[in-house]
Amino acid sequence: RKEICLFLRKNEWHNYQLSTVQQRIKYNLDEEMWKEFVCWNNQHYGPAVSYELYKYLKKQEEKAPSDFQKEFIKETYTDYKKCFKNEFCIHSFKDDYWRYPKDLFAAHTRLNDEINRAEQLHRQQEQERRNKLMKEQQKKERKQLKEICKKLSAYNTEIDGYKIFCTSNMDEWLKQATALHQCIVASGYFSFMARKQRFIFFIQKEGNPIATAEVYPDGKIGQFYADELDRNNCRPTQEVQDVFNRFLEKVDLKE
Repeated sequence: RKEICLFLRKNEWHNYQLSTVQQRIKYNLDEEMWKEFVCWNNQHYGPAVSYELYKYLKKQEEKAPSDFQKEFIKETYTDYKKCFKNEFCIHSFKDDYWRYPKDLFAAHTRLNDEINRAEQLHRQQEQERRNKLMKEQQKKERKQLKEICKKLSAYNTEIDGYKIFCTSNMDEWLKQATALHQCIVASGYFSFMARKQRFIFFIQKEGNPIATAEVYPDGKIGQFYADELDRNNCRPTQEVQDVFNRFLEKVDLKE
């Protein structure tokens, strides 16, 4: 308090804020030095910086290779500082080497490059991990699907010339999907079947796909479509529906 009172007695009254007086005392700033500091802050966009940072940025501003970089020196430092909050940044902003780098622009570029490389490597590793998990999941699903279809194969039959069956053979799934313009492969219906959430039965005649039926574990029929090229006319014929209903009466999905 004595220092503040002494400062106010020695300096002409300017309705100073306490923070202003404290900074002028701390850095021993005369009126001209203080005005230069305030003027610099006002000429540069963004919140005012401390006198210590101002001295650093002013030196960096003199090194700036372009007028654009000179103009946005404060924004550059703000963005530089934010880099240290990035999870992929391995440096500490508390270290003076990084807090006040010799060349702000070079350090900013270096830091961004390091972070970008680390992020890219992380994304690559994550993608590899997901691909591995996906392959493991697909392998598990194929095995489960094969076991389910093996049990249900006892119900595979032919009624009035219509072959009705389930299969784990992906070639048959693709054949059915392609011929009937269905999304059973694209939407991964085989995964639902592997988890016993839905059961998919194919209906073919003389080797040609006729319709695909989705059946829930409780025996209720879900989606039941023939050729879906024309969505307004893709229901199976009554004959095909009757044949499938006769088939389904003998199927026990709870086994």
